[in-house]
Amino acid sequence: MSEPGEAANLLEKTAGGAGWTIGWRATTRFLGFLSTLALARVLVPADFGLVALAMSFSRAIDIFADLGVQDALVRQTNPSRVTYDTAFTVNAIRGLITATIVVASAESFARFFGDPRLQIVVITMALALMLDSLENVGVADFRRHFNFRREFQLSIFPRLAQVVVTITLALIWRNYWALVAGILTMRVLQTVTSYIMHPYRPRLSLRGWHDIIGFSFWTWLISMSRMVRLRGVTMIIGGMLNTTMLGVYTVGSEIATLPELELIAPLCRVCFSSFSAVRRSNMDVAETFLRITALTLVIALPASIGISSVAAPIVALAFGAKWLMATPVVQILAAAGVFAVLGRVSWTLFSAFAYLRSLFWIGVVMSVLQLLMLVPFIWYWGLIGAAAATALGNLTEQAIYAGIAFRKFAISPGALLVRVWRCLLATLAMVGYLLLFGYGWESATPRLAYNVSHLFVASGSGAIVYTVVLLGLWLASGRPTGPETDVLELIKRASSSLAGTVSRRAALLRNATSR
Repeated sequence: MSEPGEAANLLEKTAGGAGWTIGWRATTRFLGFLSTLALARVLVPADFGLVALAMSFSRAIDIFADLGVQDALVRQTNPSRVTYDTAFTVNAIRGLITATIVVASAESFARFFGDPRLQIVVITMALALMLDSLENVGVADFRRHFNFRREFQLSIFPRLAQVVVTITLALIWRNYWALVAGILTMRVLQTVTSYIMHPYRPRLSLRGWHDIIGFSFWTWLISMSRMVRLRGVTMIIGGMLNTTMLGVYTVGSEIATLPELELIAPLCRVCFSSFSAVRRSNMDVAETFLRITALTLVIALPASIGISSVAAPIVALAFGAKWLMATPVVQILAAAGVFAVLGRVSWTLFSAFAYLRSLFWIGVVMSVLQLLMLVPFIWYWGLIGAAAATALGNLTEQAIYAGIAFRKFAISPGALLVRVWRCLLATLAMVGYLLLFGYGWESATPRLAYNVSHLFVASGSGAIVYTVVLLGLWLASGRPTGPETDVLELIKRASSSLAGTVSRRAALLRNATSR
């Protein structure tokens, strides 16, 4: 198969994997929402707060010890049995150490918050961490071979069981132990299911430590630098302003980064598998990088600008009038996220090729610069200054990652511009339309009816303008090969697959009825 053909095949696998990954995120959020609606009528806020505190404490320690073992297996060219055994053993040791630290700290943690119930809940969370670390590392093969459907199945059934168990026990016990039991149920089933779905059976061994230690060590350092940066931003904003402004900033940041969290992050998880496959097969990475980036920009670019333009009604409808101060934070951070695709895909490319030392030092330098920028920006401009400093830091970091990726992998920026210029012009047309007709970047208002109509009209008409201009430019250009053709081809394949599935199910139903 030719390089373009291999790239097209890889793009199709990436898109399919992204569909399952994004589907998982959407499904688990929906299940969480339904679960919360049901539990809120049975449990009291203190029950949720108690378990949330215990989970946050245990997860913080677990993240601190994260070594990225599964990623190391995914990017390996030919991982041996010894490599898998070592990965499992490293995970088990990490889980044991993490659980021990959590258990040893449980009493002090409960005493600090003045609630003795926290101790046993924290200890139970330590058990959940230990169960998680014993998961079958063989399931990394699902990502290696782009079998994200199996990964979806591995995660969805334990999640469904968690919801059922939690709601059922909440109706019986009517206390926080229902939440704890649900978490343990999911952890147990996830670990058990991993052994049912994959034939690998682990043995304790560290003989293959040299195959994963380098990657895992730098992955750990990168995780630490990220944690320090996030906690530093929180401490500076909270210290220079107050807890109220910190809460407003946090809510605004969560809304602004929705495209990155719900679209780009799941895609990059799949891209790691794609770039690892490119590395293993010695393909030219440029074509794969360009097609994935262009395809994602077609969706993520208007989404980021769209959220920025209708920030006021989104904040008002989602959180109420008392949170309207978060509107400028959403507007600034969402607008700055327009090129998050380029930075995140570049970062994933470096990670797949194990250029982790560079990622770490870039992250450290950018962390220092952003934390230094925050102080004068907040001093002069307050909350808006905090958002502006974060946006400037993010844009700079994304530009650095993209620039190094272009140079290191001989990728032409012009080749990317040729693919996405229609997307850029269509986005500008959408911006012009929203500004001209007064639909974009409006001042915040607490009026419910106005916010509802404004949000639906602005988002709907803006999407139509973007789509019409994009397709118009593509047709006027002679239907060149680009992200538009990739999108249409993926829609065509998905439609054919869905039609085939429906046809087969209908045939089975007819056969069953005729008997």
